[in-house]
Amino acid sequence: MMLFSKKQGGFTLIELVVVVAVLGVLSVFAMPKILGTITDARIAALTGMAGALTAASTHNYMIRGADSSKGREILKCTDVVELLHLGSTAILTADGYTITEGSGSDVMSTTIDTLVTLSNLDTAVDCNLSTISEPVKTMKFSAIGIN
Repeated sequence: MMLFSKKQGGFTLIELVVVVAVLGVLSVFAMPKILGTITDARIAALTGMAGALTAASTHNYMIRGADSSKGREILKCTDVVELLHLGSTAILTADGYTITEGSGSDVMSTTIDTLVTLSNLDTAVDCNLSTISEPVKTMKFSAIGIN
């Protein structure tokens, strides 16, 4: 008859409970950071796009001010999208953004008479750029009406 003298090894129940507790504590602190990163990234992308739209509008305004045959006529907020070589708002929507007219007294009206008046006065107005997916984030950008 042979006797086995090997000692069996393994984890005790207490060791397993401690490991699970440590992992639980780490996940409590790590999850908000991971979830917050997604929101931070969305806000950073939105800020970048709003800045690019404002810069494109300003650049167009300077070009048109120097030579009215160059640049593009800006009559509403969505016209600024074409300045970024996106072509249309459909591409902007596919990228997860939507543009709406600003609110308050700086709103670009949809009537042609008011738009031409704003254009002649070289008025900068606020437009809203929003994300489509949840949570929806909105940021303002400036569009300068010029014809």
